[in-house]
Amino acid sequence: MNRKEFINTSVRLTILASIAAVIAVFAFRRQISPGVCSEREQCNACSKNSRCSLPEAIKFRENGEG
Repeated sequence: MNRKEFINTSVRLTILASIAAVIAVFAFRRQISPGVCSEREQCNACSKNSRCSLPEAIKFRENGEG
C-alpha cells in the first residue's frame, strides 16, 4: 500500500468511525433506563413520558398517578 492509499483509507475510516460515534450517541441518549420514572413528579416533568414504556409511566398516563 502506498502513501496515498494509506492516507485515503485512514481518512475514510476516521470519517466512518466519527459518523458511527455520532449515531451511537444519539441512539443511547434517547433510551430511558429502568427505574427513572419511579415517582409521580418525575413522570410529570419527563419529556419522554408520551413514549415511555415503563409501567410507572403507563400508569401515570392512564390515570395521572405514579
